[in-house]
Amino acid sequence: MAGAQYNLELLTVGGTHVARIYPATARTAPAWQARAAVPVPAAVTAPGSIGFSDTTPAGATGVAVRVMGVNGLAIGQNTPSTQPSPSAQPGPTNTGVPAGTQLTVHYGDMNITTPGTVISGLDIHGSVNIAGSNATVKDSWLHDAHYFAVDPGHGNGPCHCDGLQITVGTNIHIEHNLIRGGDNAAIMVSQDQGITRDVAFLNNWFDGGSCSLHINDKPLTSMTNLTITGNVFTPNSTIAHCAAVVTHAVTMSWTGNTWTSGAAAAPIIYG
Repeated sequence: MAGAQYNLELLTVGGTHVARIYPATARTAPAWQARAAVPVPAAVTAPGSIGFSDTTPAGATGVAVRVMGVNGLAIGQNTPSTQPSPSAQPGPTNTGVPAGTQLTVHYGDMNITTPGTVISGLDIHGSVNIAGSNATVKDSWLHDAHYFAVDPGHGNGPCHCDGLQITVGTNIHIEHNLIRGGDNAAIMVSQDQGITRDVAFLNNWFDGGSCSLHINDKPLTSMTNLTITGNVFTPNSTIAHCAAVVTHAVTMSWTGNTWTSGAAAAPIIYG
């Protein structure tokens, strides 16, 4: 389909090249669709077929594969890399703890207030609270939010469990993440601790929660300049097909957001 984005994966297993191509919005990759022994002449003959040839230099580790085309359309060069493709959905295969890394257990919450702080190699049993503005969450997989019958943060009722919460700040970017909601939302946005504005949600995958996004200007009377663009929503919310629920006093731009089926997703405006 013209303009659509696809993931193209190439791998050498033993003496065989395997390849597959599938929509970037797909939640899981399909089975390998093409395979050929090494070496193989590059050719694309049938619709949907993939042509490729081995271009790995002698003595090199890994494999470099020159992709000749899909349906005759030249694509370019795939070179060995441990980094995920820019279009690849974050998940268990390309996020998390690198192999061989020994984590140090940290018990208790962490409150990050100094710009440029680097936290690495920790297994944190608690909350990570990033104070202030100019924050970015990118290329991450947030999932399996734990439910507490008594919220350890306030102790007066069950937890307000979300994949991510924004309660104050400006110039916040949430970009290219897979975020699965807890019992409430994938992302909850409010102004419980001060003004929240200039927040961008770009090219993410959102899943679950009562509604995947919950944006509420409370306790103030308005919220401005939210950009919600190019995100993909699953229909798995507790409230059927509720991509986002937004109070009417929120000023936002909503463009190019879809369900996993490719159909346009629209927010529910209330209040």
